[in-house]
Amino acid sequence: MGTPVLAAKFGRVRIADNQTYPENFGNVIVIEHDVHVQSVYAHLDSITVKAGSYVLAGQIIGTVGQTGKVTGPHLHFEIHENNRVVNPIALD
Repeated sequence: MGTPVLAAKFGRVRIADNQTYPENFGNVIVIEHDVHVQSVYAHLDSITVKAGSYVLAGQIIGTVGQTGKVTGPHLHFEIHENNRVVNPIALD
């Protein structure tokens, strides 16, 4: 808990709150990397970026937590491409 979470790639923060995504995700950040690719970071303890801001790859965007529906602290990470969840290795 409290471990820094880093942006996977440069992009624009689309969501940085606990209200926009389903509540079971708790504190969520969604970064748009291009028109069709987004990264999602959920269950965060803290969020250190704001919607509309730009982030660099490796920039601290929050900390690992246990918000939302969880059984313990962890980072839920997803990559969405064309509105579908894909293997995170696909993000280059």
